[in-house]
This record gives sequence, C-alpha cells and structure tokens, in this order.
Amino acid sequence: MTTNVKQVTFCFLICHYSNPLLQCQKEKMKITYTANGEFEESLGNLSIETKSHSEKSSYLLNLLASTIRREFYSKERSPLEAFKAALSRAGAVLEDFEINLKVTVRSTTPEGSFLVQSRGSNFGKIKVNKEKIMKIQKKPKKKQNPNKFDRLAQLAEKQKKLKSSEKIFLGAYGVAIVGLVLSIFLFPRNGSNNQDILADALKKVNQAEQAISNEDSAEARMKLEEAKELVNSSNNGQIQTEIEDQLDKVNKIIKKNDLPLFLLDFQTKELLIDEGKLYARKATDLSPRLLDFGRRQVTAIEEGPIAWEAKKLSNEANTIFYGTYLYSLDPTNNQVIKQRYFKQNNTLGDKTNWLKEKDDLLNSKLLTIDGSIYVSLSDPKTGTASLKKFYKGEGQGFELAEITNQPKNLVKIFTSDKHDFIYLLEPTRVLVYTKEGELEAQYLSLQFSNLLDIAVVNDDQKIYLLNNNEILLIDVETEEE
Repeated sequence: MTTNVKQVTFCFLICHYSNPLLQCQKEKMKITYTANGEFEESLGNLSIETKSHSEKSSYLLNLLASTIRREFYSKERSPLEAFKAALSRAGAVLEDFEINLKVTVRSTTPEGSFLVQSRGSNFGKIKVNKEKIMKIQKKPKKKQNPNKFDRLAQLAEKQKKLKSSEKIFLGAYGVAIVGLVLSIFLFPRNGSNNQDILADALKKVNQAEQAISNEDSAEARMKLEEAKELVNSSNNGQIQTEIEDQLDKVNKIIKKNDLPLFLLDFQTKELLIDEGKLYARKATDLSPRLLDFGRRQVTAIEEGPIAWEAKKLSNEANTIFYGTYLYSLDPTNNQVIKQRYFKQNNTLGDKTNWLKEKDDLLNSKLLTIDGSIYVSLSDPKTGTASLKKFYKGEGQGFELAEITNQPKNLVKIFTSDKHDFIYLLEPTRVLVYTKEGELEAQYLSLQFSNLLDIAVVNDDQKIYLLNNNEILLIDVETEEE
C-alpha cells in the first residue's frame, strides 16, 4: 500500500534532515495524506496539524502523523472505525510525552468528514459532517500478471523510475523515522548516554532510508539491525516498534493469521499436487487420498501419482522423482544417485552416480529438482541452511540472499520446472526465493505450529501447507487483489 503525501509542512530542524520537498512555516505545521488506490480511497484522506511551532512539538507531530496514517490504512473496515482506531494508537503515543500539544486531526471519507482535537494525551469528541462526502472515482483494475509475486518486482521498478509522488513518499518515510528518533532524543530520560545512543541510531536509520531509496535491501537491513540493537539498550519502545516494522518490510515478511484449513481424519506427512489435483498419502500404509480442499472431501483411490509409486520402491529417505527418474541423496559418498523407473513392471533400474565430480554433501538434508538439482545443507555449528545447485551433474554458483533470520531446521525444499520460485519450509515459517537466490517473501502465521510439507500449484498462486494433521491454504492471488 502506497500513500501519496500532498503536503508536509514542518519547522526548521526537521527541514535539516529531510528533502527540498518539505517547506517550513512558523505559523503552523501540517501533514496531509491523500488516498492512493481504490482501497485507500474507500477510507479517505487524512490531515494532522498543530499551530505550535516549537522544535519538540514538530517531532511529536511527526511521530503522531506516522502512527495515525499507519493504523488508519492498516486494514479494510469502515472509515469511522479506522479513524477511531488511529486516534486510539495516537493517544497511546501522547501519553509517553510530557507536553501539551493541541493537535487537529481531520479525515475526508466516503461516509463524511471527521474532525477531532486533542490537548495533552486526550482526544475530544469526534465531530462528523455527513454533508461533505468524498467522491470516489473507481479506477479500472490493472491486468494481473500470471506471476503473482511480480508485485514486488513492480514495486522495485517504480522506485527505480522515481516518480514525483514516490519521491514524496520516500521523503515522508524518512521524516517519519527521523521524527520518531528525534522526538525521543529531545525528551532525555536516561541522561547523556541515552542521547548518544539515540543519536547513533538516528544516523543508522538515515543510512537505511538512503539504502531503501537506492534499492539496496541488504544495506538497509544491516543498518536497521544495527539501529535496533542500539535502541534495544535504551528502553524506547516506540522507536523499537517502528524499526522492527521497517525490518519486517525489508525482510518481506507477510503475516497471515486467518488461513482457511482442512482438518484431515487420517495421519499423513506428505502432500503432492499432480496434474492440478491435491493428494495426501496415508502414513500407516502409504495409500493415496485425493483431496478436495474447497469441499473438504477426502476420496480413497487405488493408484496415486507416479512419483509416489516410484518412491515406494526406494529405501532412501531423501528422494525426488523427475521425468522418468528417481534421484536420491547419498551424503556418505557425497553423491546424488539416479535410477530409472519402469512403470510397466513397477521396478527401478540400476543405481548410477549423477554428480560428475563429488562435492561435499556430508551435511546435506533435502533435495528438489527443476532440471537442476538443489541440495540443502545444514551448518553443523549454527544450524543455518544453505543450498547448492547442480546442473547436468556439475556444480553451479548459487547463494541464498542474507536476511535477518537465516533459514534453519528445514523440513522441506520444493520447486519444479513449472514454478518460478524455490520454497523452503521450516516448522513455523515459509520462505520463498527466486531461482537466483533473492528473497521474494516470508510467510509467518500464528497457525503455523508444526509444518511438515508443502504443495504449490503450477502458477504459484496457491500454497498448501501440511501443519500437524491439517492443511492450510495461502491464496497468493487473493492476497494481491
């Protein structure tokens, strides 16, 4: 969600840290957020202002504006509910500071215009004028790209072009972060040491903002991590929260806590999508079951997908079926073993070494294939996971991009020649990488307690997750709409 800032007016010290788009006036300070896109237009516009023009009130207004905007546009609800929720969050911020600041908050929405004023830490009664209705011109929906994860690539491309509205957004983002740090910096609670810590944190946050504008997510992540470590020692909850929120964005974390589920009446540890159909395999006798997630129906079938029929013949735990061959890990001998599967008589051919030159696979755990074979390894000291890539039996250069919490304790890796991404599954997290090793998304959920397996439809729009004895669905297409 991107919000255009039409007008931002602050006093002198803020201007020193911001960009030329910000203009200073002594009579009043005002921040205006104009809705951008159909979702935001359903809520309306925002403005936050005060007539006070002291340095401290400048920083506090900036902090309040950032808090109100984030909460107001956080989710789908009525404009009045969003307005009340935003004021509640802003009131909590005001309580942290001993300053009497009269703030006026306005919102022009499809339900009318709302106005409220504050003094100290209390907001008064909301005044509603239903005659002033905001007119919404619905914009035609953009044609969806078949690759639903292209949303992130499109965002990067927009930032690269640096349109004027995006420049304003980046400037406002920087001012919001600077305001958060300086508002606490100018209210010293723990003496000069606390001031020094926050000054260092401010420098690192500014560097992170510059890295974001340069599309350098690795540098931004590093600086935000350093800033977080500094403010954690200074006991400033508000700036800690803000930095953590920005870290989540840099690490592309998506939190999903209302996922549809399908509770199974049998035990399984395996899911598979074959020719568009979802299957599970009963743990006790390996018999296949056809699943209809939409209807929550299970059908027993005599013959399952060919991949499972081939894997029944192998004694190896880490195997993957591709084409007409079964591939297995042999960590002891630093090899990947290849065997032909003959469907006619349901047998496997002789074992052959697939790797042309042995590689260090002693700590290898899992493998997946899309024409190339990816093998996961676990660092014996740290537990950090990495992937090695091989093509036609030869090693290829491949590394996973660094993130704040590197993958560990993998239970499954998955891709195929029909997918654009590589999926790494942990017991409580799903990580999605491009086939160049760049992070595309991280999915977290309170519903993830013991993820065991993953199955993804061929267009990467639906992700099925086996969690204990239930199947959860992440609908990527719905999420992006």
